[in-house]
Parts: sequence; structure tokens; C-alpha cells
Amino acid sequence: MPVITYNPLEGELSVEQKEAIIKGITKVVGEVAGDKTKKGVWVIINESPEGYFSKRVASKSPLPI
Repeated sequence: MPVITYNPLEGELSVEQKEAIIKGITKVVGEVAGDKTKKGVWVIINESPEGYFSKRVASKSPLPI
């Protein structure tokens, strides 16, 4: 069962936007990993108050982020 966590700033998203993000992420997981996996996807939205995390700085990761 995949668990995907999305961390926006607190108050940044409306309820409708959160629902769209959950549906979109679930759809993509289903397209990539298959419909069998899609049925068990959990999407967690953790809103954080501004100032409780820092911006990402340059990374040497080979993965596109």
C-alpha cells in the first residue's frame, strides 16, 4: 500500500484543491503502478505553518525534482 505525503503551507489550499490533489496523485499512481495498486493508495496532506521548514537548496541528486 503506497503512502504519499504532500506538505503544503497551512491555509495554502482550499478543500477543493486538496480533493483534486488527492485524486490526481491517486490517478498517477494507478497509471504508473497499475489499478491494483491504485486501490490501496493513501494520500496524506500535512499542512505546516510557515517558517517550520526550509526551502530546498541545490542537490547533487540524479533524480529530477
